Amino acid sequence: MNKKIILGTALLLPLVLSGCSNKKKDTDKVTFQQFNFEAEVTGFERDRIMFEVLEAAKQIKSVKSEKTNYVYGDYDDCMNAEGTIETTLYNGYFVNEISNSEVRTKVNHIITTEKVTTDEYEWVDGEKMISVDYRKATRYYNNVEEIADEDALKARREALNNRFLTDVGDVFDEGKLFKEGKFYYAINEMYEEEHTFDEYGDDQHHKERIDISRKQEVLKIDEAYKIVSWTLFKDEQSNVPSYEHYIDKPVVVEETTEKKTVTYGDKEDGAAKFSAIVSEFYGKQLSDDTTGMDVETGSYDKDSKTFTQQGTMFRDIIKREDLSLVKRHYDIRIYNGSNEQNALKITNSLNYRPNGYQGTVDIARGTLPLKEALEPFGFTEVKIGEGTEAYVVYTYDAMPAGGSFLISYDVSLTNENTLSFENVTVVPYFSNMM
Repeated sequence: MNKKIILGTALLLPLVLSGCSNKKKDTDKVTFQQFNFEAEVTGFERDRIMFEVLEAAKQIKSVKSEKTNYVYGDYDDCMNAEGTIETTLYNGYFVNEISNSEVRTKVNHIITTEKVTTDEYEWVDGEKMISVDYRKATRYYNNVEEIADEDALKARREALNNRFLTDVGDVFDEGKLFKEGKFYYAINEMYEEEHTFDEYGDDQHHKERIDISRKQEVLKIDEAYKIVSWTLFKDEQSNVPSYEHYIDKPVVVEETTEKKTVTYGDKEDGAAKFSAIVSEFYGKQLSDDTTGMDVETGSYDKDSKTFTQQGTMFRDIIKREDLSLVKRHYDIRIYNGSNEQNALKITNSLNYRPNGYQGTVDIARGTLPLKEALEPFGFTEVKIGEGTEAYVVYTYDAMPAGGSFLISYDVSLTNENTLSFENVTVVPYFSNMM
């Protein structure tokens, strides 16, 4: 009779702890599995199978990961997150990664939900000898690395084309391989349980603390050495889920799951698919190092039609969102205005790079159209000077209560290297709202 090899534990603990819950259906949930195998594959045969699986993995064109993460602090402090990440390889040394996440948190009786989508591109440019990481999100992220020589270029291209090999190989290196029917199972598993006795109340009393850590990563492989399923489960359990809160049995205080869907096949042409993205990246880009607004306070003389600066108003960026590489949204609070002056001069400028990822930084300027937005608050627009020296100021008889405004607008870099503005609004923003 064959000896059975059993992996896993039968310990089943609740995930939900008062306040945060997992939205996924139980049928879709990745768990710590219990396996019952006939025999383990070892030695030369194990190495051969690993080689075949890694060779087949070079033909992976995409991997989609479904992830969950749960963290419990106490009754009123917990977090539950769900998300997907789909990574696709393309011919021409391109990668595209699209992620969507939803994070639900409960803190101080308040439950909040945040959703984030990120569209990321990576490519290796042999002509410019650079590799690019270009991410589209609420804040654009660019990272460019120079490639030293042809050997480094070859290595970088191979690393991109074989993006998934390391993760596959790690399961084999750190785990065991089994065969059941026509499938192979590569399993990397860990279980640790620790018992300690903590002082409780005073030196005469102790309570037992139990902490458990589990991890299980499973690759199911078919006869063609291709991955048909790939799951990861890990959790932390404790009978002290919050400070000095001892209970009889351990419960889950943190859990992470991941289910990967692997697709093999011919890759699409990345150069054709992402030509617009590449062109956009190598074009003009707004830089990341300016607030985009300066507000001078001073006096306006009606007779001489001149403005004399006497101070500045402070400004804070309440919100910034990058709508593209050349378009941005701002919510800026300006404050500490006073009745000691009678005019404001608002100047808008942003730094940009003419050729995107490198080169010197230039300055683009523009006049924020605030006339209609400020008139309801008692401001009057006055134009001063002519030609390139012309500018506007906003005069007033009395600064509105609080001396503070929230100015919202979209700003774009035009082909003429100037700034244009849309969706401009102004509302009072009092100092006690900081």
